[in-house]
Amino acid sequence: MREITTEIRTVYYRNPELFKSRDKVSAAIDDLCCMIGCTRSSLHVYASEKGIVFGNISFSVGNQRYNCTTGGIKGTPIPSKTDKIKSMKNKDALFILVVKKETVFQRLVEDGFCRKYRCILITAKGMPDVASRFFLRKMWSEFQLPVFALVDFDPYGLKILSVFRNGSKNMSFDSENLTTPDIKLIGMLHKDIERYQIREDLKLKMTDFDIKTAKSLLKKPYISEEEKEGLRYMLDNGIKCEVEAWYSHGIEFLSKVVLPLKIQSMVVPGQPSA
Repeated sequence: MREITTEIRTVYYRNPELFKSRDKVSAAIDDLCCMIGCTRSSLHVYASEKGIVFGNISFSVGNQRYNCTTGGIKGTPIPSKTDKIKSMKNKDALFILVVKKETVFQRLVEDGFCRKYRCILITAKGMPDVASRFFLRKMWSEFQLPVFALVDFDPYGLKILSVFRNGSKNMSFDSENLTTPDIKLIGMLHKDIERYQIREDLKLKMTDFDIKTAKSLLKKPYISEEEKEGLRYMLDNGIKCEVEAWYSHGIEFLSKVVLPLKIQSMVVPGQPSA
């Protein structure tokens, strides 16, 4: 029998009147997987590539070998066919840093952060897709490295962190392969607002949706006490803040001052001084 694969968008365009949107296709596939106890990859249904990775690691997909230092600031795309990823090798990385935004990812690559501090950078460009979650979990379990997360100081940033760490309700049947329980939040924290004297004009006003999300997250048992402190700070002060606010101190301030100090405080061995 010939092995045939397809993408979510292909399923949608074959039956647009049935599904109405690609999101509904994805939800239907997740429901089917849950019902019959299988994964998306076992059905040979994949989403388009979204996440990217950069660092001194390599892996194979079929007969092709990927070196994750050759993609420049664009990084190496994380394959959507996660079940085909084989022979993942870590050359010298000491930790993994998950970054919320592609622009911040590119800034860190361009600044030479990975080379100087021997790390692997990964971003899902916002809310993580299945492939990015799988890839992070695979790196964490195979390399046994600490994993840190750099997200905006807002409820959405914490929601992204929780999906990487705890999974999502619609994919709970495959959480073992899609969660990284040891991931630690290193920024942006509520303490960073005062510590780095973030200017008033860089503090953004919380929207009604932000407030609703923050209140919802406060009720979740998987949100840590430090994260809840941050949420309460957002609600009490009515503000949120983006990682890029650190750039007000200099375009390389994040990569050369903030992150080195934070990584060292997490007691990662072998790190050079900031």
